[in-house]
Amino acid sequence: MSPRTNRRWLTIPTQSPVRVAIKDRRARSDARQGRPPDGETAAGSSGGIALFKRIVAPVVALLLAGCATGYHDITNPLVGWSGGYWEGKGPGELVKVGFAGNNLISKETVGSYLLYRCAEIAQREHKPYFALYESLPAAVVDERSSEKSVTTVTGKPTTYAYILFFDQAGPRLLNTADVLKRLEPVVKGGKTS
Repeated sequence: MSPRTNRRWLTIPTQSPVRVAIKDRRARSDARQGRPPDGETAAGSSGGIALFKRIVAPVVALLLAGCATGYHDITNPLVGWSGGYWEGKGPGELVKVGFAGNNLISKETVGSYLLYRCAEIAQREHKPYFALYESLPAAVVDERSSEKSVTTVTGKPTTYAYILFFDQAGPRLLNTADVLKRLEPVVKGGKTS
């Protein structure tokens, strides 16, 4: 065998030629693309980061995937993929609030999380009372509710409601402070209702 251009040959102690051209070509390609050599990190060591990427990160992802949805914003990049609460402007003065869970959380807990989030928004807006509407048509005819039913979509509990804020007590209005106090152990303590 004769060496070709761009290939390197190595003779080992038994005097038989060993072709290292493929590895050499890969190393040159890595160098052109700015990647460190095999087994090394950008800092030049071969330990921690490579171990983290190959072993620790997948284990952590698997452990997190086995958890029920917690009370957090669905847009949170770290945990939002498992569900959470969201809110948006509704028609007029209404606010649309929702909560989506994964298949490891109960419907009752999702309902509690939604109601708690509605009370948090009312508190943020400095409103002591709010009305809860199951749907937009219910809000149009002022059909107020005290709890929200939760449905499942592909086995995952999800729900939404419309809320309207009030300064004075009225019929079938929810007291913001009472809702927060009643549901805080469920939301903050992780207990199911």
